[in-house]
Amino acid sequence: VSQLYEEIKALGGTIVLCTDIIDLSGINEHQGYAAGDLAIAEAAKRIDKAIGKEMLMFRIGRDEFAVITKLTSVDEAVKLAESITSLNDQTLSLDGKTFNLSLRIAINTISKGPLSYREILDSMFLTLDQIRDKQSVIGIGA
Repeated sequence: VSQLYEEIKALGGTIVLCTDIIDLSGINEHQGYAAGDLAIAEAAKRIDKAIGKEMLMFRIGRDEFAVITKLTSVDEAVKLAESITSLNDQTLSLDGKTFNLSLRIAINTISKGPLSYREILDSMFLTLDQIRDKQSVIGIGA
């Protein structure tokens, strides 16, 4: 974790994508927790497949992921987010039941300057909360 933190701090001014699963609680409730686990694993695969090898992806919460893109262009970040969300609503199957998996992505810039690990994580979650409140699939955080 400390090595990751140091790398994030060094990348101040670059863009981070904060991603979560839309309605994971509904998947868990209607399909079961095994389906929720499958959805989390599939979300990670979709993100990993879309990002470049130089980008860092890590899980920041139960269904939340962050991608340190090393990009500085918001337009490029939006294109990357669109490539990830282009798979939204593709179905997954488990035990004969199918369900949709859709991801939401909030785009933000890592602040420059000294930040604590907590401040970095809080910023990522705040960005996701803003997009959830707007009920957007892709959005740019404040």
